[in-house]
Amino acid sequence: MERLNFISQAYTYKHEWWRYVLTIVLSLIFGIVADAIMTSAMAKPYETEELNNLPTEEAIVLIVERMGYAKGFVYEMSVFVFLLAFFLLFFKIIHKGKVKTLFTAFPKFRINHFVVGAVLYSIIWFIGNFMELWCRGMLSSMEVTFNSRAFFICIALSLLLFPIQTLYEEITMRAYLQQAAALFIRQRLVVVLLTSIIFTLLHSLNLPVQQHGMVAYIPYFAMGVLLGFTAVLDNGLEVAWGIHFINNFLCTIMIGFPDGENLMPTVLRTATPLATDWLTCVVAVLQSVLFLFLISKLYHWDWCRLLQKIDKPAVEGAE
Repeated sequence: MERLNFISQAYTYKHEWWRYVLTIVLSLIFGIVADAIMTSAMAKPYETEELNNLPTEEAIVLIVERMGYAKGFVYEMSVFVFLLAFFLLFFKIIHKGKVKTLFTAFPKFRINHFVVGAVLYSIIWFIGNFMELWCRGMLSSMEVTFNSRAFFICIALSLLLFPIQTLYEEITMRAYLQQAAALFIRQRLVVVLLTSIIFTLLHSLNLPVQQHGMVAYIPYFAMGVLLGFTAVLDNGLEVAWGIHFINNFLCTIMIGFPDGENLMPTVLRTATPLATDWLTCVVAVLQSVLFLFLISKLYHWDWCRLLQKIDKPAVEGAE
């Protein structure tokens, strides 16, 4: 028997399989419906007759462009606010557990681990991304597009919504699903790899995958493994959430590419499209490896734990 840790905290709340199915289904239904009501109201002033003849995805893109970057960003990101709220609500009702068990195995949320994760990964992000741009010969084509008013609106919206979006993804993937999988699989490494594959496939509709095919899955998988290892080895979501937040934040505010997903104002912009190819994959993997090496040295992680079996705690339901 092992002492209770983050990945085995499902034993502290009701964990029959049907509770997981019910929580996921109900939170998705209520969250999507609530968001649809709000976004329909937001989109109404921008709807025209021509939208009726367009496919849904194209119509949404056109509506977002008409709204402008600020309203468009809220329009696209608001779903995560509802999804997170309803997920936590149904978790409390159906699993009758403490929300803290989805954040950390420690008595309190470790804000210092969140900050360290965000700061360290931001340094690695800058090194990796600018090295990639240098290898592609794209640095010379970069144009400074900083606009103070637009940029600070972008910063404010990003700081408001990205913590919610990334927290929802981290709670559901690195806490809820990993804890659920640990009930049945009992192998930490397998649990991390399984949830990382699910995390990767959930990004199938993202633009890089649509444009570049299978190779674009590799950076998402590398990120999924990085976040999964971090949550398991650090016994909580704090570092993983910090990584995920700062990655999405920097990708939004720093560099804009033509035909990209990001319509927000950025510090830099280039007229050359950024292809997702082997170089992108190598950079993504190296960033993950470097971060794991440095953070494990800082917090003295025991990597052998990834190969150890997840045993049922001695006292089920104990905190």
